[in-house]
Amino acid sequence: MNRRLLLPVALVPVALAAFGCGEDEIVAPVGGEGGATSASTTTSTTGFTGPGSTTDATSTGVGGAGGEGGQGGESACPTLELGATSIDFASIASYGLQVEVGAPLPDVARTRLTLELYEDEGAPPLETGTFDLTEPPNDNYGTCQHCVLLVGADATGQATRAFFQTSGSMTLTDLGFDERIVAGEVSGVVVQEVTQNEDLTWELLPDGACFTIPTWTFDTTPVDGGDCQRVEECPNEAVQVCDPATAKCVPTQCDLNFDGPFCDAGELCFSQLVPLGAEPFGPASGACYEECDPAGPETCPAPRSCYALGPTQAIGVCLGTGSAEVGEACPSPDISTGCEDGAVCDGYPGACAESCTYLTATSGCDAGTHCAVDNICRAPEAGDPAAIGGECDEAARFLGDCGVEGDAFRGLCLSFFLGDPLLCERLCRIDEPACPGDELCVSIFSNPDVGICRAPADCGDGLLDVILGETCDDGNELDGDGCSADCTTTDIAAFCGDAPPLTLDVPNVGSNVGGPTGYTSACDPFVVMPTDSFQFLPEAPGTLTLRIEGEVDFGVSVLGDCADSASELGCGVPLPVGQSLEVEIASVPVDPLLVVVRGSSPLATGAFTLEASFDPSACGDGDIGGPEACDDGNEVDGDGCSADCLVVDWDLVCGGLPTLELEEVVSSDTTGGTQFFDTGGFCATASGGGLERAYRFVAGGTGQYRFLLTQPADDLVVWIGDGCSAPSWDLFAGCGNASPAGELETGYAYLEEGQEVTVVVEGMREVDVGAFTLTAVFDG
Repeated sequence: MNRRLLLPVALVPVALAAFGCGEDEIVAPVGGEGGATSASTTTSTTGFTGPGSTTDATSTGVGGAGGEGGQGGESACPTLELGATSIDFASIASYGLQVEVGAPLPDVARTRLTLELYEDEGAPPLETGTFDLTEPPNDNYGTCQHCVLLVGADATGQATRAFFQTSGSMTLTDLGFDERIVAGEVSGVVVQEVTQNEDLTWELLPDGACFTIPTWTFDTTPVDGGDCQRVEECPNEAVQVCDPATAKCVPTQCDLNFDGPFCDAGELCFSQLVPLGAEPFGPASGACYEECDPAGPETCPAPRSCYALGPTQAIGVCLGTGSAEVGEACPSPDISTGCEDGAVCDGYPGACAESCTYLTATSGCDAGTHCAVDNICRAPEAGDPAAIGGECDEAARFLGDCGVEGDAFRGLCLSFFLGDPLLCERLCRIDEPACPGDELCVSIFSNPDVGICRAPADCGDGLLDVILGETCDDGNELDGDGCSADCTTTDIAAFCGDAPPLTLDVPNVGSNVGGPTGYTSACDPFVVMPTDSFQFLPEAPGTLTLRIEGEVDFGVSVLGDCADSASELGCGVPLPVGQSLEVEIASVPVDPLLVVVRGSSPLATGAFTLEASFDPSACGDGDIGGPEACDDGNEVDGDGCSADCLVVDWDLVCGGLPTLELEEVVSSDTTGGTQFFDTGGFCATASGGGLERAYRFVAGGTGQYRFLLTQPADDLVVWIGDGCSAPSWDLFAGCGNASPAGELETGYAYLEEGQEVTVVVEGMREVDVGAFTLTAVFDG
């Protein structure tokens, strides 16, 4: 139950997929960055009631008027003012709810309170009842089943501050997984600021702020017919929408996967969980909006107007208009602009801003504002100060506006590969490019009407132009030399004889500058990464270990056939300095293997040093390698591992396990232990945990069990597997691996009476070997 290792964050795009980005990333949201992000009002606080709400005295009062972290007012832990409750579709929990907080934390853009319910394998099933939020496993965010968390995020959605429950209770009165129905109440909760350590453990922040939630009542049971302007005001946005035509909460009107129901002719289906027209997120439920032509606003009957959805204003939808004027506050609705004609609600908190026509010679923005990619006039500081072609600030938002020219932002901050700096690229209309000089308008987005201005590619110049379709460029326009005459296809077989031999146990110095492209990898599917390569022919089965460091970020992969990228035996792309890639070689190949060193992007080129070692597998040496399934240090049968080290006799191994009794304290040491139960990738690190001690345990009653592991000097893990066999996800009952050496490790498992499990203690890594104590506790 220790899978929550990172602060929850709002999902934001971080890289282009296949050299492009989704249409959602270049279309206009109704509410700018403050558009609908999730939805479902159930119970709210004073001043935030909506359809389907109740109005008890929940979380009244506003706290956080002064002091660091919002502390101040009459209470040491000010009371939070809560807004509308909604389903949190970004949560990894079985159930997730969130609610906006009235007064955001200092130095953050948005503050929200979240409720998460987890039903992990090995944990008790979620059920109705009342639960103490201070008792295990709820006393730690790494293990809690019933969790309350306050999160502050910056403008990009990245969480920067977090607060976790230190008191209170949670009562659940209804749970329905199919429609995400959850009803109940949180009461008497205090959340205190927490921080996450480098080892991913959580602890209270000394002198951190705190806040109080007297009562938070929630109920996502669908109820139709309530008034709405936002889908947040409907009880359950998993199965409901806010009808654009009637402003009422109704069942889902259309399916975003085109499975039905469908909108009528002249209507468009959009999710209301994201800014209007953006890439859908969450369930495939949508609402039907009347389509219109932005060039002819009269197509929408008053009091509605046509709102353009893209940077080329090719399509629009009819939205109601409000009375708020430019500069005035607005509610960021889903079915209305929220503002007077010619303006839209923008930002968080919302304020009315002028509409404009992006990618036109004159956008229509007043002096001092500039037209952004979503057709909204914003102040110059709303975008990055970089000029077209310049490098955007390190803190710039991916696909954020940049390149102010005249009355508009003319570019977006983007990079084509993760980790590369963001550059301000000029946008253009495919049908009316308006690019400078001889530059072309290149389509890289899923929106076919928009591209970026680029100079034409020159095949044969030795410069790889990925954006314009080159896969290789070897400096000529000839076939048969590994790169086709048109620079679009690589023949990697042509390079097989060029690779020098890989030398073991001494540095192999190389460089991928000007190296061939065209090698794909399971760790990196792009084919345009410059490479260097080495041949290696092992004399026996065994383990090849590779380490690399260099001037840029490099990765390594090993191919069984030098002419076929699909023959990859293992990869690490990128492979961080200090880490190693281990590749198991089950048999001696006929032809040499190919070790490929690749850059992390087309721009990642330079010198490197590759270190390689090879450990031949020899049955009976005590180390598992190559085709071995076990190695107990001998070559005899009848001890659990066959004489050839290829077969584990599980009946013999399991029959010889000692029994762990309830409440018994077992003291032992993994030094000299066995290697039958490899929990690598299931509980220990993916490379395996090395030596182990294993025990048989039989549950005396149905309920939750805790397996307490002390680890005085070494980082150990405890795995609980159903029955007795090689660890697998099918046998997973529980795991404890979150605590560092010196701290108590706890593995949780929900077991039925009479259920027999195997409890394994081994190192988090292969090098972690040492003393421990193990105790099983029954919580009921």
